[in-house]
Amino acid sequence: MGRITEAVKHLIILNVILFIAPKILGGFDLQNLFALHFPKNPDFGIWQFVTHMFMHSQHTFMHILFNMYGLWAFGTPLEQMWGRNKFLFFFIFPQALEQELFIPWSIITNSIWFTTN
Repeated sequence: MGRITEAVKHLIILNVILFIAPKILGGFDLQNLFALHFPKNPDFGIWQFVTHMFMHSQHTFMHILFNMYGLWAFGTPLEQMWGRNKFLFFFIFPQALEQELFIPWSIITNSIWFTTN
């Protein structure tokens, strides 16, 4: 497979930092700040459409371990084939878009996935 590519390496480092930081900082709640909230929730921020993709379950290390393994295993060859910019577009755009589509869908269908309190 070869060496890890630069964009994949930086994405893994960013994910691991955001996973470890709440444990080190104690009371600072990055999960609440960066995870995506429903727009009517007072904790909602427009940046969460992008930042939610870097948040992982704080309850188990296996969640981030397998996510980062997948990023390394699939992301490295894709970045080698496509180049950094196309890979980063492929990584970020679909994740931001899926929330742009999911929130209106949950409003239309009166989904119980989101609460406003």
